[in-house]
Amino acid sequence: MTYEPPVARAAVVAAEKRFRSFFVVAVLSVVLLAVTMALPTLRSFWNGNRLWILGSLLVLASILHQRYFSVARNANPDSRTLPTDLRDRAIGRAETAVNHAWLLGFALLTLSRWLGW
Repeated sequence: MTYEPPVARAAVVAAEKRFRSFFVVAVLSVVLLAVTMALPTLRSFWNGNRLWILGSLLVLASILHQRYFSVARNANPDSRTLPTDLRDRAIGRAETAVNHAWLLGFALLTLSRWLGW
């Protein structure tokens, strides 16, 4: 068995900073989407596509997270075990929420085609 050095704390902090930036952009996108759906002048634009676009946005956020913004993947590209004491708990919870956003996204996509809303 070969020795693998532990993951550096600086690498974990940099990966968490990158995820935090992604998370802020994703949340702002959902808020901007909600605001534009509430505007009376754009209501006709969103008719029939509200749930579809929200579901698509959640699926896209989950896919982008897994591919480009995962803390574990960015902190240790060699797929070593990432010690839990190096991770921030709030970032871990937010990352778990984004990991599971695709489930809600696909449910909204299915519901949108069924309801037509």
